[in-house]
Amino acid sequence: MSRWTNTDCCYCARCSSRPGGHTLQTYQTRRNHLKRNGPAPARAATGTRDQPLAPGIPLAPITNYAHERPFEPQARDDANSAPIAPNLPLQSRPHSVPDPPPVTVLGLPNDAHANDDRQWDEPATGFDDDDVDDSLPQAADPQIPEDMNPSVPHQPAPQLDALQDDGPFTEDEKRDYNEFKNSFISQRTPSAFREAPPVRLAYLQAVRSNIFGRLTEDATTEGLRERLNILRLADSLPATPAPATTLATAKSRLGLNVDDYIEKRPICTVCYKHYSIADIELLGSPRCTVPRCLGEVYRIKRQKSTTGEITERRLPAKIQPYCYWIPALQRMLLRPDFIAALWNPAKAHPPPQDEFSALDDVHDGLRWRQAEVGLRREFELGSPAQDIEVVPGSRQSISRDILGLQITINLDWFGITDNRPHSTGGVYASFNNLHRGVRFLQHNVILVTTIPGPKEPSLEQLNHSIEPFVVDFKRVYSGVLMDICSRPTPRRVRNALAMTTSDVPASRKLNAKAGHSHKVHTCDQCFVTLEEVNLPSGYDIQNFRLCEDFSQLGHAYQSKHATTATARKKIVDEFGVRWSVLNEIPGYCPVLCSPTDPVHNLFGIVGHFHNEILVPGHFLNKVAWRKFQDNINAIIWPSQIGRLPTNLGENHSLQKADQWRRFSAIMPVILWMSWRDENDNIRTDSPAVPPNAKTPPDIDRRLNKMFELVLFLSTATRLLTSRSISMYDVDRGQQLLQRYCRTALTMRIHLVINHHLSMHYAPFFKNFGPVYAWWLFAFERFNGLLEQLLFLPNSASAKETEVLQSLAHALGTARGTLETQVAGFQSGQEIIGSKRNKFINLRSFRQIPNLYTLTLDHAIITWPALNLGHERMIDKTPFFAEGSAKFHPFIMKDGNRYGCTSATQTDADAFAFVGLQGAWIPCQFVAHLELSTPNEKPHFCSVIRRFVAGGDMPMMPWDLYAADLGYYLSYANTFHNIEIIPSSTIASPVAIVPAYSQVIKKDVWISVSFDRSGVEPLDQSFNEGEDDTVL
Repeated sequence: MSRWTNTDCCYCARCSSRPGGHTLQTYQTRRNHLKRNGPAPARAATGTRDQPLAPGIPLAPITNYAHERPFEPQARDDANSAPIAPNLPLQSRPHSVPDPPPVTVLGLPNDAHANDDRQWDEPATGFDDDDVDDSLPQAADPQIPEDMNPSVPHQPAPQLDALQDDGPFTEDEKRDYNEFKNSFISQRTPSAFREAPPVRLAYLQAVRSNIFGRLTEDATTEGLRERLNILRLADSLPATPAPATTLATAKSRLGLNVDDYIEKRPICTVCYKHYSIADIELLGSPRCTVPRCLGEVYRIKRQKSTTGEITERRLPAKIQPYCYWIPALQRMLLRPDFIAALWNPAKAHPPPQDEFSALDDVHDGLRWRQAEVGLRREFELGSPAQDIEVVPGSRQSISRDILGLQITINLDWFGITDNRPHSTGGVYASFNNLHRGVRFLQHNVILVTTIPGPKEPSLEQLNHSIEPFVVDFKRVYSGVLMDICSRPTPRRVRNALAMTTSDVPASRKLNAKAGHSHKVHTCDQCFVTLEEVNLPSGYDIQNFRLCEDFSQLGHAYQSKHATTATARKKIVDEFGVRWSVLNEIPGYCPVLCSPTDPVHNLFGIVGHFHNEILVPGHFLNKVAWRKFQDNINAIIWPSQIGRLPTNLGENHSLQKADQWRRFSAIMPVILWMSWRDENDNIRTDSPAVPPNAKTPPDIDRRLNKMFELVLFLSTATRLLTSRSISMYDVDRGQQLLQRYCRTALTMRIHLVINHHLSMHYAPFFKNFGPVYAWWLFAFERFNGLLEQLLFLPNSASAKETEVLQSLAHALGTARGTLETQVAGFQSGQEIIGSKRNKFINLRSFRQIPNLYTLTLDHAIITWPALNLGHERMIDKTPFFAEGSAKFHPFIMKDGNRYGCTSATQTDADAFAFVGLQGAWIPCQFVAHLELSTPNEKPHFCSVIRRFVAGGDMPMMPWDLYAADLGYYLSYANTFHNIEIIPSSTIASPVAIVPAYSQVIKKDVWISVSFDRSGVEPLDQSFNEGEDDTVL
C-alpha cells in the first residue's frame, strides 16, 4: 500500500499558516507537529467547512465524528508491520481542529454532523514520538461539492424531536465508544475524500455501475480506467495520491467494502466453538479446547520458498461468517430513512383499552410495553432464574425510548446445492421499532450469520454458533453510545430481544426445548402430552396447565451444569428443556417470547385437511375432481395475490404456505359447488368409496358434517390472518379452531401436534399484535433469495461466507428498486399513483359520460371551504374541466394494485371491496383520478360501479359466517350506476368466483375479500405502469 494513503490533514500552528490552512502528513508527523508546534489558534467561522449549519448553532469546540480517522494503526500490505502507536482517547485532538464532513451509510459526506459537540471533559493526551517526516508533498484542501456544502441549512429528520440527549455518559461508556470507533475501518473517513472530487466521482460511477447496473467486475474496472484516462488527458488527475485502478480498491477507498462488516471466524470442525486468529497461533495442537471434543481448529499448510526453506502456516479448518452486531446497528442508525421509520413513543396512539380495540401492529401488543432494560439475569442451581436490577432504580421501560430497539430473531435452514444434500442455517434480525410497511424490506433486516453445513447443527453446535451474537447483544442491552443520523452528539442505544420466530423444529432447537415428537413435553407452552393431542383434554383451553418461564430457565441452568449426558436427558424428560445461550439475555422469556408461527402451523392445518382428509377420504370422484379443477381455474384472481395451480384435479397437492392461504379463502365456495344438491344445499349423504380403495376411510364422511369443519377452519383462518384485529375477534377465531378440532375428534379424524399448538394463539396476539408482526413470510422469502445465489465450487464454509457477501450486494440493488414505494408504506392510508399519468379533459372523457359533473360534485364535498363551482360561474371558485384531474391507469394502496376498465393496456385488478356506509361492498373501478386545486393537497378518487345484489338472492350455507369470511353474493356482471368515491375507502383486493344458482336460475358472482397488506409490492408493474393513452 502506498505511504500516501496513510496521510491526513495536519492543523498544527505551523501547517495551519500554509495555503489551504493545513498540510498532508503521516500519522507520526502529525503527532510530532502538534507536540512541537502546538495547535493552531481557533479560527472564526466563515464561509468554510467551519461554518455552522444554521444561524445560532456554534461550531463544536471538541470534535470526534463517526467519520473521523482515528489515531490507530492503519492497514498495511505487509502483514508483519508493527502498530505505529496505541489508540489515543477521544479528546486527543486540539480544540481548534476542524473536521471533514462525516460519512453516511454509503460512505458519502453528511453535513448534518458538522456541528458535532462531544466533550468528555478529559485532558488532552500528550505526544511522545520524536520522529518527523516532512518529505511528503502538500496539496490544497480539496473542494467540497455544492451538494455537500455545510453552509446549506440542514433539514432535520422527522424523528429528531424525539432524539433528546439522555443524560451524562459514564467513563466506561466513553471508553467503549472510543474503542468501538477505533476498531472498525468503516467508522473512519474513507480515503477517497482526501482525493480530488473528479477522481472520487469516477470511483462512485464505477461502483454504481457494478452494484446497480450489474456490470461485471472486469467491465467495471475497465470503465474506471477509461474515466481516469479522460481525467489524465484533461490534466485533471493529480499525481498523488495514485488513483485506484480496480473496482476492489475503489470500493475500499469509498468505504463500501462489505468485508468490513463480516468476520470469518475460525471454528471447531465438530462443536463449532469460535476462536480467533490469535488463538490459533497460541494453540499447542490443532485439537479443540472443549473437553471431550475431537474436532480440529486449524490445519497446517507447508510452503517452500524460492530459497528452499519450508515454512508452515496455520489455516482455519472451518470458518463461520459473522456480521458484527454493533457496527451493523451503527450503520442502520446512520441512515435517514431508518431513523424516519422508527416508532416514536411521543406520537404513539394510546394502547388498546378493551377487547374491542384494534391491534394494528406489534406496538399494540402487551409485550411491547412491558419490555425493560437495566436488568441482569441471575441463576442459582435448584431455584428459578430471576431478572433483578443492575443497581437500584436501573429498571426502565425500553419502549419509551425511540432508540430502544426491540429485535426479532429468526432461524431457518436452506439448501445451497442441487446434487447433494446440504443444509445451511441463516440467522436474521429484524427491528420491531420500524413501521411494518418497511420492517421486512431487505435493507432493514440483518443477516447475522450463516451456520455451516452440511447438516443441521446439534444444540451444542448451535449454541457455539450464535454465542458471539449473544455477547454483542448483551453489551448493547446494557447501553452503547452510537452516532445517530443528523445528531451532533452520540446517543445511548439499547436493544432487547422481543421474540424468536421460527418454525416449530427450529424454534425448539434455538430455545433448547424438547422436540415436538417428545411423548411428554410435546408442547412448549403447556404440559399436554403427545397422547392428548387426539383426546378432548388436548383442546380444553381453559384447563391447560401452562409452563412458567423462570422455572423453565432454572431447569435449563441445571442442564447446563449437568456433567453427564444421562443427567441432561433426565432433565429433558422431566422438564422438557436444555440450555440455550439465549437464556443469558435479560428480559427474554423462552416460553412467552417464542410464538407459534401461523405460516407453518395454521396453513399447515389447512394442508392437513386437504391432504389427510379430503383426498384420502374419497370425498370427490374423478368427475368431481375435474369439476373442482374447472371451478378453481375460472376464478378471477387479483394479479399480485397469485393463483392456484391449474391441475389441482390431477395433482392434489400444494407446495407453498401462500397457496394454502388462497385455498383456505375459497375452500367453502369450491366445495359447495362440488357437494351441493339441486337446491344449492350441502348434501347429507356420504360419497361412495371406490371398490379399489386400498384403505377404506373409517371416519365420519357425511358431507354436511365435513362442510361444517370447512366453515370452522376457513373462518378461523380468515379472522386470525387479518391485517388489523381485536382481541374479541382473536377469541372468536380461537374458539372456531377449538370447535374444528373437537368436531374432528368426534368424526374419528386423526389430529397432529399442529392442531394442539393452535390452541395457544390468543396469548401471542395479546402480546405481539396481529400475525403480520410475527409470521414468517418475510424470512422465508429471504431464504429463497439465499438459495438462488450462485456459489463457487469451494468448501462448504467458503460458500456460507459467500452468502453474506452476495446478499450485501443484492440488498443494494433492492434498495434502489423500492425507493418510489417506501414513502407510501410509511402511512397505510397513503395512495401512490402510477408514473404514467396525464391531465385529461373531464368533458371529453369518452368512457364516462357526464364525468365533469360527477367530479365537480365530489370536489365540492372534498373541499367545502373552497366554495367550488362550475367553471363558468362568477360567484364561485372555478373548477376547470381541463387541468384539474389526472387519469391514472392504476393506483397502489397498502401495497396492493388496483386497476380500472378505462386503462387501454389491461383491465386487471379492476375489482375490489370498498368501505361505504359502514359495510364492505364489492365494486368495479372505471377510472382513477387525481384531483388538484390551488393551495390544496392532491386528492385521489375512484370512479366505481357497485355490484348488484337483488332481493331474490338465495340463502347460502355460509351465510352465518359470510361477514367473517369476506363473502358477497351478487348477480354476475351486473353493476349500479357510476359514482365517485375517495380512493382512501378502498378496503382490499377481491377474487371473483363465477357460479350458477340453481335456485334463481341465474349466473352469480361470489366475491371473496383478500384482507392483506403487501410488504414488497410488484416493482415491475409499478415502474412500467399502463399505457397512458386515453381514448
